[in-house]
Amino acid sequence: MTTELDEFLKNITPLNREAMEAARRYQASLAKPPESLGRLEELSIQLAGITGKLHNTMDHPHLLVFAADNGVAEEGVSSAPQSVTLMQTINLTRGKTGASTLCKHFGVGITVCDVGVKADIHEPAVLNRKIAYGTRNMAKEPAMTREQATRAILTGIGLAMRTEASALGVGEMGIGNTTTSAAVLSVLLDAPVEQVTGRGGGITDEAFQKKKEVISRAIAINKPDKTDVVVFSEYRTRVENEFSKLSKEILLKLQAIEDKIGSDNPELYSQALTTCRRLFEETAKELFEKYFPGYEEKKYKTKSGKEIDVSGEHYKNKLSAVIEKLEDKSPSKSMVGSNVIYLLDWMDNLTDLQCKGVHHEVTRH
Repeated sequence: MTTELDEFLKNITPLNREAMEAARRYQASLAKPPESLGRLEELSIQLAGITGKLHNTMDHPHLLVFAADNGVAEEGVSSAPQSVTLMQTINLTRGKTGASTLCKHFGVGITVCDVGVKADIHEPAVLNRKIAYGTRNMAKEPAMTREQATRAILTGIGLAMRTEASALGVGEMGIGNTTTSAAVLSVLLDAPVEQVTGRGGGITDEAFQKKKEVISRAIAINKPDKTDVVVFSEYRTRVENEFSKLSKEILLKLQAIEDKIGSDNPELYSQALTTCRRLFEETAKELFEKYFPGYEEKKYKTKSGKEIDVSGEHYKNKLSAVIEKLEDKSPSKSMVGSNVIYLLDWMDNLTDLQCKGVHHEVTRH
């Protein structure tokens, strides 16, 4: 089963850089003010990178909702009883929930899949892919076995592959879900439980304190190893250690300026934006020097024959050269670089919006 999952992971590729460049050129050629469509332009470029096509349509979107019960709900960490999972799973198929109402309004298809609801569902519209009748209580023992987790992932992959859609959305239904997700986030980010835990569906102060205590206890009991994640246990071995360390270091620095990037204070916002960009520029410089040691030429010739300037402060071009060099031997590292370039583009757009005095409309949405 793990081998089957690994085969899927090997097919994950970086964004198509040539398609993204073509999309940028196309956007620039249109009879409109540059970047006047804001986030929509960024999304169209990203879609080109995903599909490898310049023109993409979103005329057939589809939402996949996976339903399961969380054993930790027995600790009293939620405002609603566990039985609500079953009720809402069925309601999703009958147009009686917010998600299904929005899908109907916007013409989005919806599929509801039972992968672990703690009850038998006698509703033909709900796909039965039940792996267990709910997970176990993570505050007392591991919530799932590795085999169950792998089966759940493969179930999602299989359903996604069989669903005809131009774009897929993924959702879930399960009382207690914000407790389990906060635990995972705390471990993966090495972040304090208090920092990543919210009130979920709305709980009292007393219940909120208990929720944080339950998450802390679950982490202490299970002692999860964040480097041994089912999906990435094999895939991450193809990423060199220096990439992982670099990413973690940047993540910690970005967390320190997260509040400033959404600040109403223009000075704080400007400082945060400048700091973000400097971090990514340092990343580009470091990677280029690592993979092109002693490179003195100003130009780099890509596989397509295009010459790009990699001198001085042409940071995005430096990253593009690194990505191309890594594409054949390490798709995972190439994907990391592609995402860094995307973030650099995002920073450029925010800088332009700041100059126009409208950055808050973007950072708020």
